[in-house]
This record gives sequence, C-alpha cells and structure tokens, in this order.
Amino acid sequence: MGTTFILYPADTGIALTRPVDPTIPLLELARGTTPAGVPFIFVDENELPDFEYFDAWTADFSEPDGYGIGLEAWQQEKENAAIVAPVEVSAAILAAAEENEQKQQAENARLAAALAANEQQHTELQEQLASTPFVIDTAQLVTDMQESLNANPFLPEPPPLPTPPNTINVEPTVVPLRNDSTPDANN
Repeated sequence: MGTTFILYPADTGIALTRPVDPTIPLLELARGTTPAGVPFIFVDENELPDFEYFDAWTADFSEPDGYGIGLEAWQQEKENAAIVAPVEVSAAILAAAEENEQKQQAENARLAAALAANEQQHTELQEQLASTPFVIDTAQLVTDMQESLNANPFLPEPPPLPTPPNTINVEPTVVPLRNDSTPDANN
C-alpha cells in the first residue's frame, strides 16, 4: 500500500492533497484542507489514474469519507482542544483522587471498626481476669512437678561404663636394681 491521497471536488475539477506530516491523522488533515461542507474521499496512490490526464479525472463523492470544515475552523478547533485537553485531564485526575479518597475512608472505617472490636475484646478479657480469683493449689503443683521430673529428668542417666578387657593373671617379676658400687663380674 502506498501513500493515501485526499480528493475533493473543486471548481476546476478534482483537488488533490498529499499528506506530508505523518503526525497529523489523515482524517484531521482532510477535514482541515477541504473547504467547509465539501465532501472528501481517500484514495491510495496505486488506485489513482495517470497524472498526465489529471484534468480529465472524475470521482464519485456520493459516499464520502467525511466533510471538510476549512483551514480556519480546523485551526480554531485545534486551539480549543489544546485548552480543553488540560481541563479534561484535570477532571480525570480529580475523579481519580476522589475515588482514592473514598477508598481510603472506607479502609479507615474498616480499621476503626476492627480496632474497636479488639478494644472491646481486651476490656472483656481484663474484666474476666479481674473477676477470676488467682489460687494456687500447692499440693497439685508439687505433684505436677514431681511427675514432670520423673517423666523428663533434668540430668539423663549416665551411660554404662565400658567393660575392661580380659586380663591375664601374671606373677610380677622382681628385677633387682643394680648398684654401681657392686663390682660387675664382666669387668
């Protein structure tokens, strides 16, 4: 597909506009470059007749792609859009901020209710604790401690000592000590 041209009827035949600025949408360009109230159509360059016979071109504008508003009205429309766009953005930002504020208020209300319920439960437990006498059954406590010690002593049983190896009964041998003052027979 090649370049798309804008065609509209003119006093001298057919007018042709070739888009050169790709940042402007084709429909917007056609509305601005076509005179007010005049129909326009889009035609791919591959579908156009030979430019040598341009003066003899004809086109069917009975089902146009749109109608022109003229350059001046189009420029005014763009200026107004530049003014309105920030206002629309500001309104969207305000709406989002209000929605966030409502969500935050709902969350705060939920947390406040949870806090109140926790405080109520805390108060009830304190009252219950205050009304319950604190009694220690020392006999039962001693019994519980003895059972606990018997079941889980603090110090474990020592492991059994290893058995010594088998020993042979041998009579000790007496070896006389040598006295240096005793003459040696081998000397």
